[in-house]
Amino acid sequence: MSLFDFFEQKLDQFLKDNPQWELDALSEQLQEQEEDTLKLIYQLQLEEKNLQQEILKLAEEIQVWHKRINIAKNAGELDLVQAAEAKESALFHKGNQLWGKMLGTKNRIEQTKNLYKQVQNRHKEVLLELQKVKQSPVNNPTYNGWNTDSNYGKYGTENDILEQKFKQLEIDQELEHLKRKK
Repeated sequence: MSLFDFFEQKLDQFLKDNPQWELDALSEQLQEQEEDTLKLIYQLQLEEKNLQQEILKLAEEIQVWHKRINIAKNAGELDLVQAAEAKESALFHKGNQLWGKMLGTKNRIEQTKNLYKQVQNRHKEVLLELQKVKQSPVNNPTYNGWNTDSNYGKYGTENDILEQKFKQLEIDQELEHLKRKK
């Protein structure tokens, strides 16, 4: 058995003996995942908006070249007609590519929103489980939460739960805001 295996085994045993620490760590990880997922949703929505703007600009450019094709036809300039039609065709092709990319981005946004809901639900479950563990008289009565210091004092776990509830409320409100934007 290596030293690493020894420490890993000791850590596993400690977490097994102190479920509140493991739940606190899991809660913290899930909170970070929620925040990261929201950031990804924002980035994807920004990308979608940029693609939409690019598609609109491209549509305007296609209209310009379509008019030029008609002007060249009326003027009897077949070489200009062919060149303008080639340009218009290339713009349509680029537009199709952008449209496909935008649809892919929309799909990723929906997948990410679903992931966010899953992480959020799991986080709620962990918080409820943590609350039950903290209220249990079997557990260590001196436990004050994950990553706290001795100066934390009288605010302890009640403040942690309140903080988490407010963070959850803020995240829920932001998600509702995002839904309304769409």
